Amino acid sequence: MTDAPPPAGLADNLEPPATPAWFGEQLDEAAALVFDGEAGARRLAPLLSRWEEEIGTIREDDQDRELLQAMRTDWALCDAPAVGARPWLALLLEGALGPVPDAWRVLARNHIGLFEVFPGKVSWLRDLRGGLCVPVLDPLPLLPEPSGPAAVWEARVVLTGGTATLARGPLGYPFELLPTFVQLSQARFGGPEPKLRWSALRRGWLQFSRARRADPRNLFHL
Repeated sequence: MTDAPPPAGLADNLEPPATPAWFGEQLDEAAALVFDGEAGARRLAPLLSRWEEEIGTIREDDQDRELLQAMRTDWALCDAPAVGARPWLALLLEGALGPVPDAWRVLARNHIGLFEVFPGKVSWLRDLRGGLCVPVLDPLPLLPEPSGPAAVWEARVVLTGGTATLARGPLGYPFELLPTFVQLSQARFGGPEPKLRWSALRRGWLQFSRARRADPRNLFHL
């Protein structure tokens, strides 16, 4: 009788499986280590308060509610300044809360972007906030457009081997705002701060999702 093989991604000699579901599971497990329990609740509370103040409260009847909750937790783990202006994920991977699985190291290469999406046999994402342009090998649920991008997505990806893999499902933004997004992204480069601020983008998306007949240009105060 032989020992069962270790779970994919946990052994030192195995590469983690580059699938969205796997990356999402690693993010969930890392967030649970940081934010579960009484100590975790104390870490999370000020970050949730900041999210609600800057973006809004996620409601029971919100469209894509579960995805929004996952995005909020990912933001609290990966992006929000926590200790010494550094996010919890960076502190976690340095051992601030004890040893962590080697499989989590790949999460250091996660990136959140507002992407123009160019689907095809090999799809491409172009980040309107940061300028990153990266291929995606996984099939995307979009048809190619001969004249340019097919969608605008907020998405968290993990960068491995020169390609990106979605770590969560994407959040689609109103496509009619693409010219505004592009104009602001062009104005950003060379400037001191991004013109496309996450707080304004996410707050606008939440308001637009609750008022579908409204003109998005009146809801996204960019």
